[in-house]
Amino acid sequence: MTINQSSQAIILDVETANPAHSLTQQEVLAVLTEQVKLSTRALDLYKKFLLDDGIHRRYFAWNNPQILLAESLDEKMKRFEHWAVDLSVEAAQKLLKKRDYRPQDIDAIFVCTCTGYLCPGLSTYVSQRLGLQENIYALDLVGLGCTGALPALRAADDYLNRYPDSTVLVIATEICSAATHWAEKPELILSNSIFSDGAAAVLLTNQPKMVGLRIKNISSLLWPQFRDELRFKYLDARLCNVISPKVPEIVANAIYSLYKDSLAGHAHYAFHSGGKKVLDAIQHRLGLSNDDMLPSRQVLREYGNMSSPSVLFVLKNILMGQLQDQDTVTCFSFGAGFLASMLQAEWQS
Repeated sequence: MTINQSSQAIILDVETANPAHSLTQQEVLAVLTEQVKLSTRALDLYKKFLLDDGIHRRYFAWNNPQILLAESLDEKMKRFEHWAVDLSVEAAQKLLKKRDYRPQDIDAIFVCTCTGYLCPGLSTYVSQRLGLQENIYALDLVGLGCTGALPALRAADDYLNRYPDSTVLVIATEICSAATHWAEKPELILSNSIFSDGAAAVLLTNQPKMVGLRIKNISSLLWPQFRDELRFKYLDARLCNVISPKVPEIVANAIYSLYKDSLAGHAHYAFHSGGKKVLDAIQHRLGLSNDDMLPSRQVLREYGNMSSPSVLFVLKNILMGQLQDQDTVTCFSFGAGFLASMLQAEWQS
């Protein structure tokens, strides 16, 4: 479904946050070989995935990596709650300070996450910590997996179409390390080798004469026939990723189906940095250059796959460049469902 927007919803800026602790992929392998009893087959797979040149470093919400090997399910969820709130607030506070906005200037907040469950939702914790007003409109989006940031931006855009002179926050936060499982299924080994922790916050407004990215259209595509190729399942009462070898081809075909009409102006692309093979398949299917893919590959290399915040990290990198009037930015995200999303915007100064 596509909605062609006639509103003046503007993306003003993006800020991000990661835990202080990080490991290179070689360091992750060293921890695993020292602390986890692995079969020869599992060790070979970890070496294959961890030493792939697509990812160099990943960030983890912990104080000691050994916690992953010993924590209970209750401890995982407590860690998710603590770090999801902290990183969300950090990203939002950096953004508000950078743009000189006060908490009382925010009319609505939209928060997406899939790596832990809170009721009441994460938005209520973040609103309290930020000091947002009591009549704030707060909405949590859950169960969307890695694609969540763009549906959250779509919800924010819908809000801005309805309420003039408004400013909203969109936050995508994932503590992927709280959804790890040390069974030796290949898809679990792959997940443990690529996912990372992080948060991103986006500030949007419909106030007139603002400099930023004007949203032109937002599209989505749902292919439930591929639901079992990319999803969470429960194994031993733990959330576990299912990632089929078919995912790169499915993603590339979905994005090709969405991306039919390019906008005028110099084009920039922000893809969810799901993995090296996924980005390779997208580049081949869309016929893009290495420069087109560079922002997405840089985020993958420097942070790993952070799930829903990843595409916003890429967008931040693009916004840090020198965009000119009518330059276009096209964002793509994809994840469980199978759901793919696209947002197209144009820079206006």
